[in-house]
This record gives sequence, C-alpha cells and structure tokens, in this order.
Amino acid sequence: MGVNGRILKECNRANMDRGVSPGRVDYHMFFRNIEGHLLMSGRNAGNISMLADMVCDYASRGDGLPMILLTGRRKLLEALKDQQSRGYISRLEISAPSSKNYHPMYGMSAQQINRLMTAAGEEMGCGAIMDKVSLYASAVIDIVAAKYPVSLPALSAILKEDDDAIASFAVQMGMSNVTVDNILGNHEAGIMFRRIVWRMEETFENVSFPESDTKYSFQTGCHQDGAVMAFYQISSRQRLLNAYLKEELYAVLMQTPRLRVILDEVSFPEEGDELLDYLMQMKRQGTIELIVSSENVKEMLHCVRLDFGNVCLFQHAAAGAFEDISRDLFGTYQYHYPTCSQGRPPAVFFTLERDMHWHIGTEERLKIRAEDLYPVRRFFGCSSDHMAVKTTNSCEIYLVPVSEFFSCRLSGNSFPQSVSPALQDSPPQKLSDLRKTVLE
Repeated sequence: MGVNGRILKECNRANMDRGVSPGRVDYHMFFRNIEGHLLMSGRNAGNISMLADMVCDYASRGDGLPMILLTGRRKLLEALKDQQSRGYISRLEISAPSSKNYHPMYGMSAQQINRLMTAAGEEMGCGAIMDKVSLYASAVIDIVAAKYPVSLPALSAILKEDDDAIASFAVQMGMSNVTVDNILGNHEAGIMFRRIVWRMEETFENVSFPESDTKYSFQTGCHQDGAVMAFYQISSRQRLLNAYLKEELYAVLMQTPRLRVILDEVSFPEEGDELLDYLMQMKRQGTIELIVSSENVKEMLHCVRLDFGNVCLFQHAAAGAFEDISRDLFGTYQYHYPTCSQGRPPAVFFTLERDMHWHIGTEERLKIRAEDLYPVRRFFGCSSDHMAVKTTNSCEIYLVPVSEFFSCRLSGNSFPQSVSPALQDSPPQKLSDLRKTVLE
C-alpha cells in the first residue's frame, strides 16, 4: 500500500466519528417503539396519511397518557374522523369548523378567566379603565358561579341582560352589596366587558358556537383513559387563543401528572408566545411529551432550541433551510480528506519530475448534508430519496430510504398490529453489513 493509500485509510477511519449509517424502518414500527419527544420536519412531514397513522399508533400504546393534538390542517382532522369510523381509534374528540363541540373556559378558575379577559382588554386598548373592567368582570363571574359552572357561553348569556337585571339577579342569589355596587356603579366598564366577551367569542369561532353547552373541554376530556383530543388551532385572534390554550393546559396538568401534546403546523404569531414558552418549559420538566411536525420546524418554533431525542428529518423545499435545521439537530464534525502537494526535488537545477507529498486535510461539515438525502444519478439510474432518523436509544444517525419508511400504510380495513416483516427478517448485525435496523 502506497503513501496515498495509507492516508486514505486513515481518513476513512477518522471520518467514522461522523456517526451516520444506512438504516431501515417503517413508520408504524418507528412510532410505536420510540420513547420521548419527537420532531419531524420537511416536505413529507406534512403527509396526512402518516400523521393520522401516527396518532393511531400512539393511541394504541395503552400507556394511559391523555393526548392533545393541536393542528392547523383540516385535512388531518378529516383523516382522523375516517380512522375513527373504521375502528382504528376510539375515544376521539375533534373540535374543528365541521364539529364545533368545544366549551370555552369550562372548568377554569375565576382567576384564569379574569386573566384572559384582562389580556383581551389590553389588546383592545382599554388599559385606562382596565381596573374598573376587572371589578365588573369579577362581579359577573361571581354571580354566574353562584348557580352555574363558569364558562364563556355562560358569561355571554348573562351579559345579554342589562345591568339592572344582573344586579337584581345578584340580590336574589344573596350576593353581597359590594358585588351589586360593582355592577351598578361601573356602567362604562360593563359596556367594555361585553365587547371583550364578544372578542373572545370570535377567538373560538372555529371550534365553538356562542351558545355552546357541550361541557367538553380538555379538562373534561382528559379524564377518559387514553383519550385523544384534536383541536383546530387557527384563529383570527391567534394570540388570545394561544394564551387561552396555555391556561387550559395548565389546568389539565393540575389533574393529570403527564400529558402527550402533538403540534402539527400550528401558529405561533410571535417570539415569546405564551403557549410556546409554556410547552417548552413543561417539556424540559418532563410533564409534557412533545411531538412536533412541520414542513419547516424552525420557522414554526421561531428561535426555540431544537433539542429532541427522536428526529425524522426529510427533504425541505430549499436546501439552505434544510441545512440550517440539520446544523441545529445534528451538528457538525471534522471531515478528513487526503490532499497532495507537488514540489521539485532539492539540489536539482532542472527536472520534469515532481515530489508528491500526501497529507491529511480537514474541514468542518454538517453531519447530515442536503446531498445525503437527495437522489444521486448513477450509471444504472438514480438512487432513492433518503431521510435522516435518530432515536434516543442510539447515538447513530440513520439514512433511511423514504420509500421504505412509507412502505407500511393503511390499506382497506387492515391495520397492522404486529412488527413489520422488514424488521422481523433483519439480517445479523456484522461489521461488513451496511444495512442496519434503526430500532435495535
């Protein structure tokens, strides 16, 4: 072996620190066996069939974790309805424009409701009289709570009456004079509070109707064992809806020790969004198992650090966007390659011969580059598209053919409940074997 051969061998040995290998797995097997948080990004992350199957796979685990799906895709909600009609998923509640069954603020405390109303009032620009509005709101909430569970539809119903009728009702309920005076003495605040309630009703117009009395919310739904609650998260008042969902998740976690939350192409209108910050905080504390799916997860989550143990990274529409996400998820490594320099032999005045000096050069490269996933043109055709897969059980990053990952889909009425044949017949793991199973 010449000098160049030894240099090349040493480079190949050093480049093994990259930790990337070919792999094989289908998504049913992947979703059912991974543990911990999951991130999926790229064009195929928006595959509706895969996402619906993923929800079914998580629901079939039987671990008793309530599951909340927040999505901006109506087609996914329609696909879940189809899965439910076929019997692939049970205990499913869908809140969407086609099924407005959500009961806003049902089960929330008076302090949470007042906090949300204050946020809505500040968004409307009524900060100068917000103290009076809060007094009026607290009085109305106390009056409703004396006889009914407090919720947005209940507040809306009582506010259809004038202040004299509301005060008279408070007297009949035996409320204190302070409560009555806060109603009768804050007429201007009452007008503003009614406008705030109308704005909150607009916030939930895609998932609830104004007179809703379904008594269904995340708090009531999480009491069912293995419940799946799907919620259409897009609203004309997105900031208010996200603030509400943060309070609702907080209330749910007061009743259940752990929760699984799926975010599929949801909207966070600004950095520092209340809902996003709360989800990341609960993720770090281990009370929420977070699953994120987006065609560009970095744009969806803004500047949040992408710290996920399980990753499915697909091709993106732009190679630059892909490499930005790859750098955050997988990092870089030192790539070693042989280089050659030529020189003239010493002490020779003139000669055509040149000395060849081989040495090792290095450069920083992404562990997963765009060219690793896109097909390569070869003599007998093109190679297949690939995706990058990582699990918490292994430090290795696997390059899996996309066609193999999607090889196990729902067809007809057959829902696969056992290990896929591709994994049952796995060859023995040898150093010379280039095909590895992702879930070993």
